[in-house]
Amino acid sequence: MKHKISIFLSAIFLSVFLWAQTPTASFPYYYYDKTERSFDDYSSYLYGDYETIEDNSEHTIKMYKSGSTYYIWVRYKNGQAASEGDIKQTLKVNKDVAANLDSRLDSKQYQNMHVCIIFTDSNNQLICSAQYDD
Repeated sequence: MKHKISIFLSAIFLSVFLWAQTPTASFPYYYYDKTERSFDDYSSYLYGDYETIEDNSEHTIKMYKSGSTYYIWVRYKNGQAASEGDIKQTLKVNKDVAANLDSRLDSKQYQNMHVCIIFTDSNNQLICSAQYDD
Protein backbone atom coordinates (compact mmCIF):
# COMPACT_ATOMS: atom_id res chain seq x y z
CA MET A 1 0.00 0.00 0.00
CA LYS A 2 2.81 2.41 0.87
CA HIS A 3 4.43 1.64 -2.47
CA LYS A 4 1.24 2.58 -4.37
CA ILE A 5 0.88 5.82 -2.41
CA SER A 6 4.54 6.65 -3.07
CA ILE A 7 4.12 6.07 -6.82
CA PHE A 8 0.92 8.14 -6.86
CA LEU A 9 2.53 11.09 -5.03
CA SER A 10 5.61 10.89 -7.27
CA ALA A 11 3.40 10.97 -10.38
CA ILE A 12 1.53 14.03 -9.09
CA PHE A 13 4.77 15.84 -8.24
CA LEU A 14 6.26 15.07 -11.66
CA SER A 15 3.15 16.16 -13.56
CA VAL A 16 2.97 19.45 -11.63
CA PHE A 17 6.65 20.06 -12.27
CA LEU A 18 6.38 19.37 -16.01
CA TRP A 19 3.04 21.12 -16.47
CA ALA A 20 2.97 24.86 -15.87
CA GLN A 21 6.65 25.72 -15.90
CA THR A 22 7.22 29.27 -14.78
CA PRO A 23 10.27 31.40 -15.56
CA THR A 24 13.53 30.92 -13.71
CA ALA A 25 16.95 32.50 -14.16
CA SER A 26 18.13 29.57 -16.26
CA PHE A 27 14.86 29.22 -18.23
CA PRO A 28 13.17 32.65 -18.47
CA TYR A 29 10.03 31.50 -20.32
CA TYR A 30 6.43 30.70 -19.62
CA TYR A 31 6.36 27.37 -21.40
CA TYR A 32 3.30 25.67 -22.92
CA ASP A 33 3.09 22.29 -24.61
CA LYS A 34 0.48 21.04 -27.07
CA THR A 35 -1.83 19.89 -24.28
CA GLU A 36 -2.05 23.43 -22.89
CA ARG A 37 -2.25 25.49 -26.07
CA SER A 38 -2.88 25.06 -29.79
CA PHE A 39 -1.68 26.81 -32.93
CA ASP A 40 -5.07 28.59 -33.10
CA ASP A 41 -4.10 30.50 -29.95
CA TYR A 42 -1.36 32.23 -31.97
CA SER A 43 -2.45 32.16 -35.61
CA SER A 44 -4.24 35.51 -35.44
CA TYR A 45 -0.90 37.19 -34.65
CA LEU A 46 0.93 35.56 -37.55
CA TYR A 47 -0.23 37.69 -40.45
CA GLY A 48 0.87 40.82 -42.27
CA ASP A 49 4.46 41.93 -42.58
CA TYR A 50 7.13 39.56 -41.38
CA GLU A 51 10.85 39.10 -41.54
CA THR A 52 12.26 35.75 -42.56
CA ILE A 53 15.01 34.90 -40.10
CA GLU A 54 15.99 31.56 -41.64
CA ASP A 55 14.69 29.25 -44.34
CA ASN A 56 16.43 25.95 -44.98
CA SER A 57 15.55 22.30 -45.59
CA GLU A 58 14.71 21.69 -41.91
CA HIS A 59 12.63 24.72 -40.94
CA THR A 60 11.44 28.22 -41.68
CA ILE A 61 11.70 30.90 -39.00
CA LYS A 62 9.62 34.04 -39.41
CA MET A 63 9.24 37.01 -37.09
CA TYR A 64 6.02 39.03 -36.81
CA LYS A 65 5.38 42.07 -34.64
CA SER A 66 2.07 42.94 -33.03
CA GLY A 67 2.12 45.92 -30.68
CA SER A 68 5.00 45.42 -28.27
CA THR A 69 5.16 41.66 -28.85
CA TYR A 70 7.41 39.84 -31.28
CA TYR A 71 6.13 36.47 -32.46
CA ILE A 72 8.80 34.12 -33.74
CA TRP A 73 7.33 31.17 -35.62
CA VAL A 74 9.54 28.13 -36.15
CA ARG A 75 7.82 25.85 -38.66
CA TYR A 76 9.55 22.53 -39.25
CA LYS A 77 9.38 21.00 -42.71
CA ASN A 78 8.61 17.49 -43.96
CA GLY A 79 8.38 15.66 -40.66
CA GLN A 80 11.70 16.97 -39.40
CA ALA A 81 10.26 18.52 -36.24
CA ALA A 82 12.53 18.64 -33.23
CA SER A 83 11.47 16.91 -30.06
CA GLU A 84 10.02 18.93 -27.22
CA GLY A 85 13.13 18.12 -25.15
CA ASP A 86 15.44 19.41 -27.88
CA ILE A 87 13.39 22.60 -28.14
CA LYS A 88 13.51 23.18 -24.38
CA GLN A 89 17.29 22.68 -24.41
CA THR A 90 17.65 25.15 -27.29
CA LEU A 91 15.54 27.72 -25.44
CA LYS A 92 17.64 27.24 -22.32
CA VAL A 93 20.93 27.65 -24.18
CA ASN A 94 19.65 30.70 -26.10
CA LYS A 95 17.85 32.28 -23.16
CA ASP A 96 18.88 35.80 -24.13
CA VAL A 97 16.89 35.71 -27.39
CA ALA A 98 14.91 38.80 -26.47
CA ALA A 99 17.98 40.84 -25.66
CA ASN A 100 19.44 40.15 -29.11
CA LEU A 101 16.18 40.36 -31.04
CA ASP A 102 16.33 43.88 -32.35
CA SER A 103 19.45 45.98 -31.85
CA ARG A 104 17.53 49.10 -32.89
CA LEU A 105 15.58 49.10 -29.63
CA ASP A 106 16.77 51.38 -26.87
CA SER A 107 16.66 50.22 -23.25
CA LYS A 108 13.28 51.85 -22.57
CA GLN A 109 11.66 50.08 -25.53
CA TYR A 110 13.29 46.80 -24.53
CA GLN A 111 11.64 46.92 -21.09
CA ASN A 112 8.20 46.94 -22.71
CA MET A 113 8.96 44.25 -25.28
CA HIS A 114 7.57 40.71 -25.19
CA VAL A 115 8.69 37.71 -27.20
CA CYS A 116 6.63 34.63 -27.96
CA ILE A 117 8.24 31.72 -29.80
CA ILE A 118 5.94 29.20 -31.49
CA PHE A 119 7.13 25.79 -32.70
CA THR A 120 4.96 23.85 -35.16
CA ASP A 121 5.32 20.85 -37.40
CA SER A 122 4.81 21.01 -41.18
CA ASN A 123 1.03 20.70 -40.69
CA ASN A 124 0.92 23.69 -38.32
CA GLN A 125 0.30 21.47 -35.31
CA LEU A 126 1.74 23.09 -32.20
CA ILE A 127 4.70 21.31 -30.63
CA CYS A 128 5.16 23.90 -27.90
CA SER A 129 5.45 27.62 -27.31
CA ALA A 130 7.42 29.82 -24.96
CA GLN A 131 6.80 33.39 -23.87
CA TYR A 132 9.99 35.19 -22.83
CA ASP A 133 9.76 36.85 -19.44
CA ASP A 134 12.48 39.34 -18.67
